[in-house]
Amino acid sequence: MDNLQFTISVRFFHSNIEISCMTEVELKFRLKQFALMVIRLVDEMPYSVSSKALANQIMRSGTSPYANYCAACIAKSDKDFINKLKMVEEELNNSKCKIKTIVNVSTGNNCKIEQ
Repeated sequence: MDNLQFTISVRFFHSNIEISCMTEVELKFRLKQFALMVIRLVDEMPYSVSSKALANQIMRSGTSPYANYCAACIAKSDKDFINKLKMVEEELNNSKCKIKTIVNVSTGNNCKIEQ
């Protein structure tokens, strides 16, 4: 799995972002940056019972894609690699949902339900 390159399409906050021919190193860097952004977000959250629960959840789901991708890069088989990438995708989607919840709560827009 040397010199791995692939294309990812991500739908995040109502905008389509196309990331083409990203190398293993570039994706590791971006996932690490995302994890650091999540950590900063959690550190900025005000303390309350609900924010503590959300903070714990987003901390886990927002930092695990980087670790899971690092694990995928040393996978023993193609099947193992794909499985670990699916875990990365699932955790990123989970993080997206939690970040939307945090944004809705912080802006007072918690009555609007989005699909």
